[in-house]
Amino acid sequence: MYIIGGWLGAGPYAASDIYLFDLDTFIWSLPVQKGPIPGPCNMHSTDLIGRTLYVFRGGNGREYLNDLHTYDIGKLLLNNIIIEV
Repeated sequence: MYIIGGWLGAGPYAASDIYLFDLDTFIWSLPVQKGPIPGPCNMHSTDLIGRTLYVFRGGNGREYLNDLHTYDIGKLLLNNIIIEV
């Protein structure tokens, strides 16, 4: 189970951490990540398709971001997705 970012509980501050909870051992870890770290986020959502997490960051507590990132859970690789309108 992955926990990504979130509100820090006081003021307009958000976290950028990615935590992994192993459901077999009940141990939390901070996996080493490769690629560009998306930065703080709250008001976000995540979906898993195959072995890739898609993270839509709604905001960071100070501004709206509305950007999309991927996280390959096999390679621990983060990527930004550029969407042109």
